[in-house]
Amino acid sequence: MSENAIPFYHIIMKCRGYTKREVVLPDGYSIVPYTEGREKDWARLEVAIGDFDTSEAAERRFCGSYLGGVLPYENILFLLSPSGEAIGSCIAEVKEQDGKITAALQWLVVDRNHRGNGLGRALAVAVMNIFAKKGIDTVYLHTQPHSYKAILLYHSLGFRLQKTDSFSGKPNEYQNAIEVLKDLYRVEDYRALADSADE
Repeated sequence: MSENAIPFYHIIMKCRGYTKREVVLPDGYSIVPYTEGREKDWARLEVAIGDFDTSEAAERRFCGSYLGGVLPYENILFLLSPSGEAIGSCIAEVKEQDGKITAALQWLVVDRNHRGNGLGRALAVAVMNIFAKKGIDTVYLHTQPHSYKAILLYHSLGFRLQKTDSFSGKPNEYQNAIEVLKDLYRVEDYRALADSADE
């Protein structure tokens, strides 16, 4: 199945009991927290993968969702290349609603030209380490079948597919999604994901 033909379904994953790990980066790469102006980098990265149609729309979403005291800047991470260019990002989102704290790994993205070097893993680990440092035991994420490579990465960090659970009002389309994933993975990878899914 070509990537363009992969249908979209909402997938919810959850990690419980994550243990802090070492962030491993290739020489010259670094991970830094948000500083003023980085919203433009985030917008560029997200538009490049098709999450937004325009940079302006992406910037509005970023600024409205995460700046202005909504989230500590240390929770908004950027991956820098050896030349200092922002080539990736990931956000440790923490929301309080009705007295309940919900934590989610959000918006993991790595520039296509820099994939395959463990950079996505490094960003995900850095974000999960933020939650661990804050004593947050349960972390969610929302994804889709098109991100099937990332789903295996999340699974290796302790995330499990959720058959019914969800967070922040996001839909869960497990049954439809798992049928699509079955055609995208080797049998052993599919079985590991399906067999470990939470009821």
